[in-house]
Amino acid sequence: MKLPYGSYSKKGFRGSGMKLRRSEYFEYIYKGKSYFYKRKVYTSAYDGDIQYEKITKATFKRAITRGNKTETMYVDNDFEEIFFGTVAKVLADFYDIKVKYAREALENTLDTINELKKIYGSIDENFKSILFRQRIENFVEYVIPVKKMKEAI
Repeated sequence: MKLPYGSYSKKGFRGSGMKLRRSEYFEYIYKGKSYFYKRKVYTSAYDGDIQYEKITKATFKRAITRGNKTETMYVDNDFEEIFFGTVAKVLADFYDIKVKYAREALENTLDTINELKKIYGSIDENFKSILFRQRIENFVEYVIPVKKMKEAI
């Protein structure tokens, strides 16, 4: 059976006509700890995909020396500009929790910030970053242990 161009084949993602178009390297800093990720952009004639891959500090340094596009971002200041899944992975790694719980904490925090934006119109960037940190910490400290206990029961 011949699959249409750009669809997934038995070979998987790489055999589907997708080609790596560009790679960008990111350093995400959260509370003084650095996390390094590589963004790979794949495209075909009809489709595209973006994948994030965790890399080492040495790989990031090598990318800088080669002249590849690199960017350093602070998670608590730039959380709205960073891909949702990557922020969840960084939070999960920092707080040593499952990615599922990190996604819940992030969704809860973003909902709170959006509600405040609706009420007050605009929010100061400093207040937004403080609110982000506090909501994430509270969720990790108080809500996640309760969810873990309920799952254990």
